[in-house]
Formats: sequence, structure tokens, C-alpha cells
Amino acid sequence: MADRDTQFAGFAQAIYDEMTMNVILSENRHDADVLRQEQLRIMARRAYDLVEHTINHAPVDEFEGDKGFDARDIPDMSQWPEEQSTHDDTPQS
Repeated sequence: MADRDTQFAGFAQAIYDEMTMNVILSENRHDADVLRQEQLRIMARRAYDLVEHTINHAPVDEFEGDKGFDARDIPDMSQWPEEQSTHDDTPQS
């Protein structure tokens, strides 16, 4: 398998687990439109978390010359950060 398939496997498993639990526990699981919005919100939130994780772990000090860095330099994110009060937790409909 390529790095692209495995580098963030922990992140993929964590988001899959969260979305699965949402389907099981959601009061809206029988309303496809509302459930879709919940699932999209989970993906958007976790994409945001992954970007913040990347920013916090990017080897910025290594941006000298043409070397740069690539996705292999970012560690996998297999656990979610603790929720912060800056996140808007207001349900979207």
C-alpha cells in the first residue's frame, strides 16, 4: 500500500468509528436528510481538527531552501483533540 493509503489510517478509523456511532445513536437516523447533515458536520469538524493537527506538527523549522516537507512528515491523528470552547457546538439543521 502507498503512504497515501496508510499515513492517516488512525484518523480514518477514528472518523469511521465516530460516524458509525452517530448513525447508531442519532435520534435522526430515520431521517436521511438530517442524518446526512449530521454526518457532513462530523466530517467538516474532523477535517478542521486534522488541519490544526497538521499545523501544530508541521516541521516549519525545516522549510529551508527546496527541502520542504510532505505528508509523511505529519504524524497520524488517531485521537480527537479535547473540545474547546472556540468550537461552535450549536446543532445545524
